[in-house]
This record gives sequence, structure tokens and C-alpha cells, in this order.
Amino acid sequence: MRFPTRVALMAAAVALVATACEGWVTNLVGDERATAGVAPVTRNAYLNEQAVERSSAGCDAGQPQPVADAAAAYQGETAHAVAELTAAAPLDPTEPDPLRRQSAATWEIWQEWRHDPTVTDERWDALGVGGVTCDDTYYLTALFRQGPQMPDSGRYASLQHPVSQISEQLDVVYTSAVTSQGEEVDLALDLFFPPDVGDGDRPLVLVFHGGGFIQGDKADARGAARTYARTGYVAASVGYRLRPEESNLPLSQRIGAATDGIDDAMEAVRWSKANAETLGIDPERIAAVGFSAGGVIALGLSIADDPTPGGPLAAFEPDIAAGVATGVAWSISAPFVTNEPDDAPVLMFHFDVDPATGSTATIELATCESIRAAGNTCDFRVNPGEGHTVNFGPTSGLWAGDTGPFMYHHLRLDDLVARSDGG
Repeated sequence: MRFPTRVALMAAAVALVATACEGWVTNLVGDERATAGVAPVTRNAYLNEQAVERSSAGCDAGQPQPVADAAAAYQGETAHAVAELTAAAPLDPTEPDPLRRQSAATWEIWQEWRHDPTVTDERWDALGVGGVTCDDTYYLTALFRQGPQMPDSGRYASLQHPVSQISEQLDVVYTSAVTSQGEEVDLALDLFFPPDVGDGDRPLVLVFHGGGFIQGDKADARGAARTYARTGYVAASVGYRLRPEESNLPLSQRIGAATDGIDDAMEAVRWSKANAETLGIDPERIAAVGFSAGGVIALGLSIADDPTPGGPLAAFEPDIAAGVATGVAWSISAPFVTNEPDDAPVLMFHFDVDPATGSTATIELATCESIRAAGNTCDFRVNPGEGHTVNFGPTSGLWAGDTGPFMYHHLRLDDLVARSDGG
């Protein structure tokens, strides 16, 4: 048996001490907020990592390094507002016990922070704490965040119209394309409009059905699209090319079919922008949502370039403002998947284990982290247990706390509501 080296043991001890002090600060923040009568905050993994990085930057520079714009610096997850506290305190060289030494430094920093109004600001719902020991100094950072906001009710926030008030245009051809079998086919979408859409600035939601790229139909997503229209959006259920001949391939190897789907979806975006006035939409406020294979397409619309640029609608960029996906097994490695800072923000839902794809939340979180590493925003929600896709739309339990605020924020719907209300 190989025993840990002394260096490894010391590193583990330092990590345990740091974790203990970070947890202590979390409790101190909770106590201070309880005394002030404001809601507690929840520790957030992404903010914890960012806090450690900010403390490490202070260590490297020899003094704390506060950022100039916290909201811009910590955009890896969606935030309405962010505040940062970062400080340093000396470690007592005469104290032999590491925990006592770091606790004393932590307490000194806390005395500086405890009366800062940031700690008890009622806006915050998430907290990150991270510290780094650097020679004879302890660097500590706390990050406070208010997540995306959405009204409890109203246009784009809750159901506004009965089904009887939703108008439909089915089987509208948006492009033609050549299948993997060499056949040219028309591709169509189904449109759903809320009443009074003539103001010309409605957001558009493109909904993509599942089926592993080998089966399924846009009719499968009509119900979801209709629900978005009932909430005030213009919505479309989009058809795309399938490759039923690849049914013998595992999902991870259906790259050609996925590329076709993403390519078709980009043409749907171009068509929507070209017809924005007729549709009554704002071309800068388009979101894509998808389930399973459709989730891969929604993700591809968010972070990939057009696989086949050009064509009659080339003047219209296929970029969108937000993407939401569930049941994704993202394994596409292609030159057109670029991950850039100006890509659309993404919200991903994934079960701990997905028996349909064989993937796990841990694996797909890595996709989200690569999006963040490129300077973009990716929110990741883990659905406990086993499953493939979830309903995250306006009639679901995930709407008010997750999908709704995400879309409300990134589509800038507060501006539209204020404008329609005469604000």
C-alpha cells in the first residue's frame, strides 16, 4: 500500500482548514442576515469557484484585487446583480495550529465585513465564499448574487390567453434542403400567435422536438409552442431533417444528423428575421428551446456557427438571444462549434442519470463549464434521479424559478412590458 506523502497530507489539511473557514463565513453571513430580518442566501458552486479565483488573484498580486464591475466579471451564470467583498489578513506566525491561525485571520476580515450593507442587502439569493492561504497572508472573497428576475404574473411571465384566442398557421415552409439520401425536401414550421400581436415587438420562441434525429415531428412540439403563445410570445414548432437510417448508431455518433438539424434551425432563424415585420416579432429577441435531440439543436443554435453559411437569406444572421435545453448528450466536435464570448446564454436541465442517452449530469456539466470558460453564460440545473427530459415551459413547476426568469432576463422583456404599459 502506498501512503500519502507529507506534502499531500499538508495540502489536504490546508484544504480542510479553508473549507472550515469558508463554511464559518457562510454561517456568519446567515446570522447577520437573520438579525437584520432578511432572507438567507444559498451557497452556490459556481460562485464558490469564482471566489477562490479572486482570492488567488490577490495572492498573486500581493494584495486584494477587487473587480471594477462585478456583474460583468461573474457572468458565468445569469445574474441580475452581483456584489463582491474581498480582503486579506495576516496569519499569526506564533500560532502552531493551522485552523486557529486561519480562523483568527478570517475573524479579522469578518470584522471588516460584518457592518458592510452588502451583507444584509435583501436582494441576494446566492453566495459564494473562497479563501486562499498565501505565505503569511490569508485572502478571502465573498460574492453575493441576485438571480434573474421575473414578475409573478403578466405578459411573458404567466398564462395570459385561453387556447381559443391563439391563432395558428401550420405547415409554413421556411426553406428546402437535401436529405442524407440526396432528396430535396421542403422544411416547415407551425406558427402560434397571441392576440394583439400587431405591435411588432413580440419575442419569438422556436421549439424543437425530440426523437434522436431519427424520428419525431414538429407536431410533437405544437402543445409546447401553443403554451408559449398563451403567455404572450409568438412561437413556432420547427421541423428539421431526420436520418432514420442512423437508428443503429448510438446517439453520440449521430453527428451528421445533429449537424443537419442545427443547420436547418439556423435557416429557421434567418427566415424568422427576414419575416419579422409580418410575424410581429423583434428579431433581436429570439429564443430556442428543445427536448432531447431538439435540445441539442437549441444548444447548437446558441454556441455554434452556421455549418453551411450563405444562401438566399445570408443577409440575416442566425444568432439568437437565449437557448434552453433538456435531455442533451452534447458530443459534437466540429469546426463550427466555436464557444465564443458573444454566443447566446444557455440554460440546461439534466437528470443525475439519463438512461436514454447514457449520459450523466456530471458529464453534461462539463459542456456548461466549457461555455463559461469561453466567457459566456451557462446555467445548469440538475433534476434528481433518473430521467430524460423535463417540462420547463410556462405550465411547469420549473417556469417561475428557472426558465421564466432566464428568458425574461436575456430577452430583456422588462423593456417590452414597460413600453407596452406606456413606461
